[in-house]
Amino acid sequence: MTRTYERRLGPHHFAYLRSLAEGLPREDAARRYLGMAHGHELVTLHRQLVDQLRALARRAGDSRWRLIGVDLGSRADAGEGALYGTTGECGTVPHPCPTLYEWAEAEGLGDWSQDELLEMYEQRFPAEDPREARKARRNGRLRERQLEVLAELAKLASQPALATDRIDAWFDPTTAERLMSAGCLLLQDLVQRIADRKSWWSGVRAIGQAKARRIEAHLAALVPRSPAGQRKVQLTELADATEKVQSTVLMSAAGLPLLLPRSAHALDGANGSNRSPLPPRVPASNDLEAIDSWLSSTVGKPGEPGHNAITESTYRREAERWLMYCLFERRKALSSADPEDCRAYMSFLNSVPAHWMSRRKAARLDVAAGWTPFRGQPGLASRRLAVKVIHLMCNWLTAQRYLDSNPWSAVNRSLVDGNEVAPAPTSRALTPAAYQALISALPCPELPGETRNGFVVTFTRFTGLRATELLNAKVGDLKPQDFGWQLDVVGKGRKRRMVSVPSPALEVLEQYLSARGLPAVGDCEPDVPLLAAHDDGKRAPTYSAVHKSLSTFLRRAIRRADLPERERERALQATQHWLRHTFATRAAEAGVPEDVLMAEMGHSSRATTAGYYTAQDRRRHEVMERAAASQR
Repeated sequence: MTRTYERRLGPHHFAYLRSLAEGLPREDAARRYLGMAHGHELVTLHRQLVDQLRALARRAGDSRWRLIGVDLGSRADAGEGALYGTTGECGTVPHPCPTLYEWAEAEGLGDWSQDELLEMYEQRFPAEDPREARKARRNGRLRERQLEVLAELAKLASQPALATDRIDAWFDPTTAERLMSAGCLLLQDLVQRIADRKSWWSGVRAIGQAKARRIEAHLAALVPRSPAGQRKVQLTELADATEKVQSTVLMSAAGLPLLLPRSAHALDGANGSNRSPLPPRVPASNDLEAIDSWLSSTVGKPGEPGHNAITESTYRREAERWLMYCLFERRKALSSADPEDCRAYMSFLNSVPAHWMSRRKAARLDVAAGWTPFRGQPGLASRRLAVKVIHLMCNWLTAQRYLDSNPWSAVNRSLVDGNEVAPAPTSRALTPAAYQALISALPCPELPGETRNGFVVTFTRFTGLRATELLNAKVGDLKPQDFGWQLDVVGKGRKRRMVSVPSPALEVLEQYLSARGLPAVGDCEPDVPLLAAHDDGKRAPTYSAVHKSLSTFLRRAIRRADLPERERERALQATQHWLRHTFATRAAEAGVPEDVLMAEMGHSSRATTAGYYTAQDRRRHEVMERAAASQR
């Protein structure tokens, strides 16, 4: 048997009826407060609403129930013209008379009672028909009683909508039937559909874009605390200041919050099934503390020499995604994960569910602003990076006796590729013509940081430093040798190396220091940063400031350059890191020995350096052309 649901009464229903009592046309009131405008649907909804309220008033013993829904006309219609001045004095004045309240204010009669004002107003602006004036006064009294009974019933019966309420409790029957036929049985189902689909109304019978917008506005008024980006997976407190993982919030299949007990530490990893039986070598009692220990050991802490903020952000992102997957999808701690969980995570990465992906940009962990762990479906390179980072982390945690074993060592990690084939390798080095376009665009006085941009482009081109290495470098890191200058660099993985600073790089550095009002390298204070903020030559800038300024310069210079279209489109993708690739590519083309370039770049694998010698398509093609010509 089909259950019949009584329509629930919300604040918007009473706002609709109050607006009718005040004289607002019915369709305007329905469009504003009920999110609908169709005449036949509105007639049915209005009748049902009035009948429901009248029955409620009768049950409460209120004799004013007959007034609910009675049409007393507009305040501006002819029936109230004598009272509110819309017909003209004695019907002979061509312009409308002022309203009662406008006239009282203009005459300074604000302290008079309403009855006294009405008597004087009727003498000043007599109505065409005294019967109309009596009707107007009667309707005014009835309107006040209407508003009174509506206000009292609102206190008695008005209730807020809940995400778990049925659609037909809050929408008109026709619209509710269409939405429920499309699978939206509850309000939260409709919220989720709107969040997941840009054209969510597609496939819903007789609902187009215009009506969909009214439904969205009505839904937002009903459930204001349900953001359009409501997710089934939410983590409101990933890192508690004192107890770390104690208040992880999960969302059940019904969309209701399931709060893990604070005292149980059920999934924090303190008692993970893969925890080592030996005391750990790191001060970590749960999974989040273990992740923090790994990050501190791998990339350093903020403010320490060699700390790499970009690498830390990337590693933390992948580690926390793995942690959240274990918590939300597998319902277990990270330190309880086994090889089967690893294989499942690779399948998950190959097709990330929609509710794990955000449609808006929001700060990390800011769930209220629409944050979710993924911004979109990760590509092949991103998926490979994720598995690589998690494998490295679990290896380290195993070596530190936090984990008993690395579950990722027992799986085929190439499964994360799915059926996707990696794209052919392409060089990210600027062509000589594109690099010359950058040099020709200097200086660029219309952009902030023009001097610094010029220094970054030239100095990186001749040293191959990473962005963070250049950002952390100080004048005191420059070491004079009997053969020239070297820069003491703490690079990726906190590995220290000495980077050669050839004459062109040293020359542009001297010019940059002079532009900042500083002495030459040998006389400069050792703690002066190589890169400086715009407003302070002795203060290091932020990474984002350098990145934004340089990216703007690169795009502007390439757009203005006289380059072939394909080369321009490719060069427009360039970032500061491309300058490092340009350095390595030109060095390989110039015949720099592989071991020398490997040391200069700070590569930990010879295979990484070898790529610069084997990927020079132009050089390979020219060699093969010469070989083919010699065989003719």
